[in-house]
Amino acid sequence: MNPRYVAITQRVTTVPHRGETGDYLDQRWIQRLAEQQLAVLPLPNHPPTIRHLLQLVPIRMLILSGGNNLATLPDASDTYPHRDEAELVAIELAAAQQIPVLGVCRGAQLLAARLGAHLVRRSGHAGTQHSVRTMPVAAPMPWTWPARFEVTSHHDWVITKRSLPAGIKVLAEADDGTVEAFTHPTERQWGLMWHPEREPAGGYADRVLQHLAGGQ
Repeated sequence: MNPRYVAITQRVTTVPHRGETGDYLDQRWIQRLAEQQLAVLPLPNHPPTIRHLLQLVPIRMLILSGGNNLATLPDASDTYPHRDEAELVAIELAAAQQIPVLGVCRGAQLLAARLGAHLVRRSGHAGTQHSVRTMPVAAPMPWTWPARFEVTSHHDWVITKRSLPAGIKVLAEADDGTVEAFTHPTERQWGLMWHPEREPAGGYADRVLQHLAGGQ
């Protein structure tokens, strides 16, 4: 049986005293996806290699992982423009091949910013657990979420609902009105502002992973 691959991007890490810059992936991603009989294909932050891998390996889903900040954000720290470039290449290749894309935290921010949304710095989201509410949408979601549930956030930058382009569907929002989950009306793209790999098994984000990786 051929493995079902999920490609996933990686955060950039540095070891200054060694002069090293590397790519890093939380092992919880590998475990979480393995629980769903999915094999992980980590993508380096190198566009030519990403192009090669995504054209060579049959991918069920692309995940844009968390960590780091977008280099386009004003006065942001922990930024690496080459990661932004690599992930934009991955998004374009996925779109061309009709591969679903899930942006997680920073990945959701990149998807939103790419569409023209505005990100702002907001306290009360980094390192906190808070309630989100599911938003009514015209078509039913392909997975079930309760009207309210708790998520753990790890971001300083939020997506403002008013800045999202027309047609982008907000699936869940925080009590302060900022976007916690959204989907594109025509592209196979979804964003979550919390981390599936940090939830207990069977958490709310797992329902999204199961749907997207199942190719439904």
